[in-house]
Amino acid sequence: MKFGYLSFLTLICASSQVADALSVPNILHKRWDYGTSDIASSLKSSTKNPKKSPPTSSEPIKDGEEPPAPTLSPCSATQSLTNGFYDLSDLSSIDKESIVAWSAKGHDYNNNFTLGICSSPLKPNVEVNSNNGQQRLSINSSEVGAYYTAADGEKYSIGNFNQTPVFRGKKLTLTYTNGSYCPNGIDRKSTILSFQCDREILAKAQVSFVGVLHDCDYFFEVRTVHACATAHKSDDLAVIWIFLFIFLAALFVYCSGGFLYKRIVLNRRGWRQLPTYNLGNKMSSALSGGVSID
Repeated sequence: MKFGYLSFLTLICASSQVADALSVPNILHKRWDYGTSDIASSLKSSTKNPKKSPPTSSEPIKDGEEPPAPTLSPCSATQSLTNGFYDLSDLSSIDKESIVAWSAKGHDYNNNFTLGICSSPLKPNVEVNSNNGQQRLSINSSEVGAYYTAADGEKYSIGNFNQTPVFRGKKLTLTYTNGSYCPNGIDRKSTILSFQCDREILAKAQVSFVGVLHDCDYFFEVRTVHACATAHKSDDLAVIWIFLFIFLAALFVYCSGGFLYKRIVLNRRGWRQLPTYNLGNKMSSALSGGVSID
C-alpha cells in the first residue's frame, strides 16, 4: 500500500514538471531561442560553404551536362495567346535532298532577291561577297539565308538563316542577321520575313519585297497557307487515339448488347447469338442463291 502511494506521488510530481515545461511562455521562449540560434548558425554555414544554385536556362551549359530537350521542331512556332501551332518546314530545305529557294523582285531596288526559309538557298562553296564591294571577302554560303545578285554578278548576303520563327505581337516573323557589310562598312545586312496566312493562294508561298532601309535592312512578306494555325502533331496523335478509343467502346457496346439480347430475349445459342449472324447469313445466302434461315 505504501509502495503504491509513493508511486502515485512520484507520478504527480513528474506530471507537474512536464506541465511547467510545456507551458506557453516556456514554449515560446524555447522556440525563439532555437529559431535565433538556428538562423545564426545557418547564416554562418552559408557564408562558409555557400550552396551552388542549379543552373538556369540563361546560364551556360557546362561540359558533361546535357542541354535541355527542344520542345519544338525546327522552323516551327507556337502562338502563346491562342496556342496555335505553325510549321514552316515544308517551305524550307529541312529534311530534303534538293534546295528550296524563293524569288522576289526588287522593283525599284534594281536587284532581285533569292531567299530560303529556315535554310540556305545556295549550294555549298558558292562565293558570296562579304564587304559590299569595298574588299572582296568570301563568307560561308551554307549559312546564307537570303541574297541578291548585283549588276556585276557579285552575290551579297542579306542575312544568315535561322530556324526559330518568333511572334511580334500577332505577326509570325523570321529574322536573318550577320549578312554582308552595309555601305557604312560597320553594320551588317539583315532581313525580316513577315508571314501572312493565305488559304486561297495556289502556290506553296508567295514572297514579296516590301522595302529596304539604308541599303542595310530588308523587309519581305510571305503569303502562304503554312502560316495558318494548325494543330500540333502531338495533338493530332491524341485525336487519333481518342477516336480509336470511342470506336472500340462503341463496338464493344454493340457486340455485348447484341449478344445478351439474342441469348436472353431470343434464347439463341451457338453462332446464332452473335449480333452479326443474321447479316452474315443473308450475305452468304445471297451469294450462293439459297434461302437464309434466322
